[in-house]
Amino acid sequence: MKVFPIAQVTYLSTAFSDHSPILVRLDPAQPDPIPSNKPFRFEAAWAGQEEYDSLIHTRWPENDEGGRNGLFLSRLAKCRADMKAFNARRKKNGARKQITRLEKRLI
Repeated sequence: MKVFPIAQVTYLSTAFSDHSPILVRLDPAQPDPIPSNKPFRFEAAWAGQEEYDSLIHTRWPENDEGGRNGLFLSRLAKCRADMKAFNARRKKNGARKQITRLEKRLI
């Protein structure tokens, strides 16, 4: 608690699972860094890919203002946005490859 003295932890309830989600807000006074209709989900398949590793090593060390909590949230928001864009590019490239493969089968 010394690292994040104003952090707020909420244990959410669930009716259909034996796992209860935990909501952690490092600074409850600040709005969520990136509001979205679709929740962000990390995909283990990203780890180890060169572009992903480069993204993390480039973005995380960037310094911003805001003290320890603000710095962490800012870094997290930037990495999250970059990872979403990375995933969109990856899916787009995968779809293109599949279309090309199917077109070749038609010829």
